[in-house]
Amino acid sequence: SSLAAREPDLSLYGTSKARSEELVTRSGLDWVIVRPPAVYGPEDRETLELFKAARTGLVPLPPAGRLSLIHADDLGRLLLAAAKPSAPARLLLEPDDGHSGGYSHKEFARMLADAQDRRAISLSLPAALI
Repeated sequence: SSLAAREPDLSLYGTSKARSEELVTRSGLDWVIVRPPAVYGPEDRETLELFKAARTGLVPLPPAGRLSLIHADDLGRLLLAAAKPSAPARLLLEPDDGHSGGYSHKEFARMLADAQDRRAISLSLPAALI
């Protein structure tokens, strides 16, 4: 699923995820719903673009909010564990990298820059421009 299912009134995508979860939970079958946050890792073009921006010193991000992250390898391990016959059922999981409360956009921009030994600032832009 997606974290968007938490707030189905914010988008059609969130609405579709919440409805899908509801169908699954009412199905009578065993289920595990996983709502991953932003996933990063090899071949991830979206995060790569943010790393490139941090290299220039400016990271364009939405004006408000927080984000949670998980590496693709960690999410993959979780999904494989959840698919095992011995795994618990009827479970809703919202995994992340263990950073409680996620990151502010400024923190995220700083992390992207720090990973490249650079300094960068987060530039708040309307989502349409990003």
